[in-house]
Amino acid sequence: MGSQLKYRVEFTSPTICRFVGNAFGEKTLWLNIINFLPLYKDCWLNFAKLNYNLETKRSSSIPGVSVRAPGFGSTQFIEYIAPFPQTMSLTSYYVNLVDHLSKSGYRREHNLRGAPYDFRKAPHEQQEFFNSLKKLVERTYKKNGNKPIIFIGHSMGGNFAYLFLRMQSLSWKKKYIRALMTIATPWGGNFKYMYDYLYDDDYPANIFPVVRLAERTWSSMAFLLPQPHIFHDSPLISTPSFNYTSETHKEFFDKINNKIAYQMYEDVKPILADLKHPEVDVYVIGGLGYKTLRGLIYEKDSFTSNKKIVYGNGDEFVNQESLKGCMHWKENKKFKFVFKTIREDHLSILKNNAALQLISSIINEIK
Repeated sequence: MGSQLKYRVEFTSPTICRFVGNAFGEKTLWLNIINFLPLYKDCWLNFAKLNYNLETKRSSSIPGVSVRAPGFGSTQFIEYIAPFPQTMSLTSYYVNLVDHLSKSGYRREHNLRGAPYDFRKAPHEQQEFFNSLKKLVERTYKKNGNKPIIFIGHSMGGNFAYLFLRMQSLSWKKKYIRALMTIATPWGGNFKYMYDYLYDDDYPANIFPVVRLAERTWSSMAFLLPQPHIFHDSPLISTPSFNYTSETHKEFFDKINNKIAYQMYEDVKPILADLKHPEVDVYVIGGLGYKTLRGLIYEKDSFTSNKKIVYGNGDEFVNQESLKGCMHWKENKKFKFVFKTIREDHLSILKNNAALQLISSIINEIK
């Protein structure tokens, strides 16, 4: 959820919320705190949710609603996930890192670029974004005297950067890419997102409950489910008669009667399954030392019975198993591989001074 999103509603849209959506033309979908007030939250849900087509394997908004991530190439719309005047600590994202790098001589929209995307959709729905990203890399390379690019991706953004590099030829990467830096990136999903299909008492739904209803319609949430190449047959949810693992998601979604979410999962499951090396130097930074959702134990077979939450090590979002899922890349001696951890949670790793110093020191090392 690291990009601002804008939406527009056509007057021809059948939604009863078109009068809300049409006021003042294009409006902010993510994030505008006003949208979560009782008067507006149902309309926000209409605009934010997606319908997944099981045949095309693509998502779409309700008829007459269009959503986009503004400011491609600029850091403006990823520095804060809400526009002014809601630019505050709660909505800050990349701003601390961008400010920190600016003090080291980097300049916004010159050699410090942003690539916002519609985070609701999983990578298999993002070809247009990947095409634009390639053009942005090539333009930035030329604009800066043919200097190769350092990719920095936080959380799922690290997955997107990695997958983009997997799509490119080795010769292209040798010319345009200096290194890939991923920060707090899960390499095979997190238990948090399995939990989120059941409950709305964790971030961000614990602040804005309606967000969880929208999230459950997004293919990106299915993409972030615990995956077998990381979690294998380790129990995630245990009941007296069955252990639900990353290998039994069909049984899990049958249990909660969500066949569409399971189909989304089946469509995204192969995307990270092999985790081949991206063929560039890789620098991985992750947070550890925080209680992170890792499992559930129920007294009865029903998910509505009393539950015990199991915690593991991580950054409150990313489980340590998933953070370390890329460790086999160090075996490739053709490219540099650096793995560092710090005691920061998933969001503070882009904000606190110790983390910023670590990130900038690695960037200076790469240069």
